[in-house]
Amino acid sequence: MPAPLLAGLGLPGICLALALAMAAQCAAVAWLLRRERRQEDADVSLVRAA
Repeated sequence: MPAPLLAGLGLPGICLALALAMAAQCAAVAWLLRRERRQEDADVSLVRAA
């Protein structure tokens, strides 16, 4: 839901829009950290195999 639609609900809508944005940001950061950790694990296993 776009923030302007939620803002039409008043303060609760604005709080909901902020909460949804924060949840999306946290999910993106968690995904990036997991991806980076998997990449490091793959690099280490290649070094051990050599």
